[in-house]
Amino acid sequence: MKDITDIYHELQETDGVDINAVCEEIERELGNFGKLTQKYLEIIFNCGFSPEDIDAGIDEVRLICEHGFSCGIGGFIYYHETEAFFDANEELLLDFAENYGRETGDNLFRFEYNYKNKIVWAVGEIVMNDVYNQIDKILSYHLMSGE
Repeated sequence: MKDITDIYHELQETDGVDINAVCEEIERELGNFGKLTQKYLEIIFNCGFSPEDIDAGIDEVRLICEHGFSCGIGGFIYYHETEAFFDANEELLLDFAENYGRETGDNLFRFEYNYKNKIVWAVGEIVMNDVYNQIDKILSYHLMSGE
């Protein structure tokens, strides 16, 4: 089964596909996600949404979805990074975790140690799965339509 990185690379090699237009669509669609997701995307897509940046960014999103943040995602590796992200986005993170727990029954507040780090990673993994699915829809559409 192809992942978003494979699909993106295939699109880059497909005649008739304007990869810049695809990147613009990804940027536009990701802009529709909520404020908290935007905070993660600012770090993961730190350079922007050019074809090269999209390539690197979607690879990071894929890694998060396959292995979690523990695989070493830049900007979320060291405690000082995750704690700074938590402190800057505490209200958004806690609101998300509380709502997620109410909807799913999964208590993200169960962590006893490295609390800030664990919340940042757990919430990030959830929102990046939504991002992955949206990117997959866009890329798959363009691959199937040849546009």
